[in-house]
Amino acid sequence: MNWLFFKKNKDNDNHYLGLFLKEQRGSIFLMKKKDNEIFVIDQINFNYTNGWENLINDIDENLYQLEEKHKVTLSKTIFFLYSHFIDDVTKNIKEPYLKKIKNIAKNLELEALGYIECYEAVSLYLEKKRTKFIISNNFRIR
Repeated sequence: MNWLFFKKNKDNDNHYLGLFLKEQRGSIFLMKKKDNEIFVIDQINFNYTNGWENLINDIDENLYQLEEKHKVTLSKTIFFLYSHFIDDVTKNIKEPYLKKIKNIAKNLELEALGYIECYEAVSLYLEKKRTKFIISNNFRIR
């Protein structure tokens, strides 16, 4: 996938944290950029212990597990959000969600690179798979 977030990176650390926030549960992803491709290395899904009230602790606990498992330190973060978190007109994150995201980034010392709406991520993924499928079908041995 070609996302602008990854083009901004000029340093040698090609690891990123993906944070997918839902209403009742979340997912964190360890992503790695290699040769202009983004790979999901690992994923942890978790339920919130008390809705969004303890969200920082829930993320921190799972982030720690991910970092320990892969011996990396993650700070560069991309938030994956549902469309109802985004204002239709301004395309900005709605205030209550933005406030929570800023608080998460500050308290967990994360560098928020930006967000992507889930439908866009799925669309990009499917387009990439479709392209590979078309290319692979063109090279079939008959």
